[in-house]
Amino acid sequence: MEWRAVVALCLPGLASAASLYASCSIRSYPGTTNEVVGQIRVVEDEARLSLFGVVAGLEVSAIGGWHVHTGFTCDDAASVGDHYYTGPTDPWTATSWSSDATGAATLEHSTTEFSLFDDNPVAGRAIVVHASDGSRVGCGLIEPTSGIFAEFSPYPGATDARRVSGLAVVTDLSDGIHFAGVITGLEANVTGGLHVHEGYTCRDAAGVGGLYVGDLSKLSWIHGYASDHRGVAVVDFSVDDMTLFYGSYPVAYRPFVVHLEDSTEIGCGLLGGDAREAAARLEPDGGQVEGLLQLKDDGASLAVTGIVTGLPASSVTRWSVSTGYACGGNATEGEATTSALLQADEAGVARVDYALNETLVGDVAGLALIVRSDDAGSLGCGLIQPTSGVFAQLSRYPGYAGRFEADGWLLLAEKDDGVQISGVLAGLEPDVSAGVRVHDGYSCETSIGVGGDFSDALAEPRSPWVSTAYQTNEFGIATVDVLSASAFTLFHGSFPVAYHAVVVDLSNGTSVGCGLAGSTQTSAARIETYEGYRGNRTIHGLLQVENDGATVTITGLVAGLQPSKSGDWHVSSAFACDSGDKLRLESHFVQGFEDDPWSTTTWEADEAGNVIIDFTVDWSGATDDRSIEGRAVIFYGESERILGCGLISPTSGSFLAMASYPGVKNDVVGSLLLTEVTTGIYLEGVVAGLETDVTGGLHVHKGFTCEEGVGVGGHYYEGLPSNPWAAATYTSDEKGSAPISITMANFSLSRERPVQYRSTIVHKREGGRSGCAIQGPLAVSEAVFTSSYTPTRVPTPMPTPLPTPLPLQDKPNNKAKNGPFSDDGSSSNRYSPAEQAIISVIIIVGLILCVILCWKVRKIIVNRREKVPPPALDGHVVDGNAETSTEECPMVDETKGEDVAALRRSIKATAETKEGDEADIEMLTLEIEDIPLT
Repeated sequence: MEWRAVVALCLPGLASAASLYASCSIRSYPGTTNEVVGQIRVVEDEARLSLFGVVAGLEVSAIGGWHVHTGFTCDDAASVGDHYYTGPTDPWTATSWSSDATGAATLEHSTTEFSLFDDNPVAGRAIVVHASDGSRVGCGLIEPTSGIFAEFSPYPGATDARRVSGLAVVTDLSDGIHFAGVITGLEANVTGGLHVHEGYTCRDAAGVGGLYVGDLSKLSWIHGYASDHRGVAVVDFSVDDMTLFYGSYPVAYRPFVVHLEDSTEIGCGLLGGDAREAAARLEPDGGQVEGLLQLKDDGASLAVTGIVTGLPASSVTRWSVSTGYACGGNATEGEATTSALLQADEAGVARVDYALNETLVGDVAGLALIVRSDDAGSLGCGLIQPTSGVFAQLSRYPGYAGRFEADGWLLLAEKDDGVQISGVLAGLEPDVSAGVRVHDGYSCETSIGVGGDFSDALAEPRSPWVSTAYQTNEFGIATVDVLSASAFTLFHGSFPVAYHAVVVDLSNGTSVGCGLAGSTQTSAARIETYEGYRGNRTIHGLLQVENDGATVTITGLVAGLQPSKSGDWHVSSAFACDSGDKLRLESHFVQGFEDDPWSTTTWEADEAGNVIIDFTVDWSGATDDRSIEGRAVIFYGESERILGCGLISPTSGSFLAMASYPGVKNDVVGSLLLTEVTTGIYLEGVVAGLETDVTGGLHVHKGFTCEEGVGVGGHYYEGLPSNPWAAATYTSDEKGSAPISITMANFSLSRERPVQYRSTIVHKREGGRSGCAIQGPLAVSEAVFTSSYTPTRVPTPMPTPLPTPLPLQDKPNNKAKNGPFSDDGSSSNRYSPAEQAIISVIIIVGLILCVILCWKVRKIIVNRREKVPPPALDGHVVDGNAETSTEECPMVDETKGEDVAALRRSIKATAETKEGDEADIEMLTLEIEDIPLT
């Protein structure tokens, strides 16, 4: 099976949201005694695997090789194996190192022949460093990580003759961060400092800033390094109270500085590299300007968007990026970018939407952004600070028809005790206070899509969102700076607010503005039995929805459908799986398409009722008002009744694709989602192809591969006193499928005891391993799949709305639906269970009465034939005798004929008004027809 890795962990601002990272710490080869140490970074980005690192303790001024080997251990020399490759030639013969006079070397290699999890996966395998004579001197395992790296180089402007080099990886812990790595080029046999500084660059000493401590004690940075006789230091220490991205003291994108023993700076490495997204919060600086700007680059240019308030009414001013790293006097040193104009309206509000070519966030990070007037000078200023938060651009609330035009930008950032919401609003009622709330929906297209307060799960007596989040001035402009309840987080935890709708209210509680808290490529659709389905099927499924702006790809597994049957599925225009709004639920989401993209989406189940979905639709030119997030995915049975439904919900978790355990032949397949919650980790989804009607284990193992069983390892519970995985189980049904819902404490996705990227194993009842899952979507079986489709797109009018009080913009599905029975012959939602029971009793009683009548009539006929000659019917001759009308026969009770006629009419009426097992109804009707009326 081909595995395609995807990044599900959302880390806004990283160099590439599609990159996968791994770390490899090199130490002495097993069974050898030497001083070899090193740190290697492995990055997979756009089908290319890049390796970079530093190794010390080698032979001086020599050349040797380094290669990826087949083994998954560095503990046993006999198990490390030889070079890892699958083609006819060995691609590792060209990878070599060249050491300097201290025995240090830089390693660098790039290839498209290998990946972390896909073709020729290297995750979990060993990297071996060879001496110049070919002997093995160093070994380390490639371990996928959610940490960030700092690549050290000489400090900007440093005059020391030494050339500092090195690599460090920083990872999250439950209560801090951990630093590990190797630094070369230091003074020999000395101690020195290693500190994170408050700036955002290593390009300019003025932008590095001082020690990053905030309100923390400077004792946080008592750790440092101790170099050996070669000037090499191994980094291995932790710092409390700081985090990588989220919290009150995130270190991502800040400089990691190496100091000499006398505190002189000699080396610098940017933690996580250059950011891709930043915020500039404008504050008054000689004027009354306030605003919020988002700066985001695509690798080629910098987009600047946002809002500026407090400008002179209807004025033209300008903004630019200064060469200084502070607001005030230093901000006017010069301009790092060209000026751009700001056109204010009558309220002094200007909207910014500008592109700076050949400029990236890393080029301007830490610098001051200045708003100036030609005649008044500086009006406002804000530092450009990389952020891991999410932006929400506000506009009119759907369906609001009042006179206020809500506008504004908000930034949501996670702190230690909640989510901070800050920004600027405009177009509101003057001189009032009102609230800003996060809702549970993922869309601002309709009020239904917005949903209600995102607080129901907290079970609090009142909304946790404050009702006085802002205070407007006489122009209806307000700044926002509030902190949510501590239960809320940005991405991970039980109540993440990212991607939800953010709503601004008027003073009377009317919703006037709406915006989405960030955007995502990855969503999950959890398919369950439709609430209006009255049959005996139980549907479970998990779909991964990837929306990159150009295409939408839906992959995953659905179990419990009709065995060896087929049906339809589609994305609905509805934002809920509510059986009370079937018209909307059955309408296809076709907004922006000339042809219905869901007209070809069909499923075909295997003999156990399992279906693998893999569908891609062209989504190029999509805009925010064509969001697929929050909408329902519908599965129909063969008779066009709804069987299953699930909402497309953005997620920051990791998808896992399960298949047969390596070396085991079976039909195990599964789609799983791993998320971090407040109490630990949560694993959900569905697995099929298991033993039927059994209970077995589902556990995370130490390894990072499903390629070979030897690399999977045992249960992962590092640092715990006992193995907790015995409680993690599944229970399969009679078809061998099992819904998965497991919560495990004491684990996390990427912090202490991280499970992300590790192998997840499903066990048989007796404990044997039957399935293995790693990160990525399901591969497609040729027997069960859906085709991709590229519809014709029209740039103009949206389809006619449905005839409903709600403002729909989607056209309904025109497929004919079936009657009151579902695909498997069981009744659907037209009759309640009590009504079905009554109907069943009537049919059974009718069948019993039919049998009795048939027996009595047959007995009467037999007795008649024994006593009289065959009668003549309608003048025909039987055995030479004239037939006699049955009406003249005194032995037939005429009331019986009336009862039979009434029963026949009743059964026929039932058949005409209710679908079901048509064969049984037809047989019953024929039997009644065969009973004579007299």
